[in-house]
Amino acid sequence: MEGELAKEAGLKPPDLLRLWYLLVHGGEARQGEIRPAMEKRHRLAYLELDLIRVKAIRPQILLELTDHAWRFLSERLGDPLETRGHAAGPILGEVLKALDRLMRARGIRLSEVFPLPAPALGEGELWRRFFRAWEGRRLPDGGIRLRDLREELAGVPREALDETLRSWQREGKIVLYSFDDPSRTTPEDEAAALEVGGRNVYTALIK
Repeated sequence: MEGELAKEAGLKPPDLLRLWYLLVHGGEARQGEIRPAMEKRHRLAYLELDLIRVKAIRPQILLELTDHAWRFLSERLGDPLETRGHAAGPILGEVLKALDRLMRARGIRLSEVFPLPAPALGEGELWRRFFRAWEGRRLPDGGIRLRDLREELAGVPREALDETLRSWQREGKIVLYSFDDPSRTTPEDEAAALEVGGRNVYTALIK
């Protein structure tokens, strides 16, 4: 199975790091540029495993990841990497640049990728922060979109905020509701939705 290939093939962290080097450089690189250094024995092993192909041999050997290698690496995101030496740092830098491009293109906040530690908020402090968010971003009908609320309270774990909102509704402090006009619901609203009673709600109103 592909997911067991690293173990079965005896690939070590440095072996995986060479493949990641190729990936972050667009899937190809000259053999002499790859770090950790790619020796002939490494190249032959990767070729046998169908992880790379030789794209050109002159003026220098140009190596390219195979489709199989891309699938293989997608399963190895959580594997340990070689951290000794200087190869991992530049690779991490390229990964962060790619992450930055993706986040900017899709409007993803860093706290969505790396959640902040749960703040030691009592319910009173959370209510005050909720109220400030509501005051600053409420809609003409008096509610606040949950997508805006989550942005304002980005440091609060989603599960904790969801349970608190449900609790406040049960206590009669707020009303959670959907829009009467479904066309007002955006993909961002869907992503921030809260399920209550088997249906999604997108807005919170202080009673």
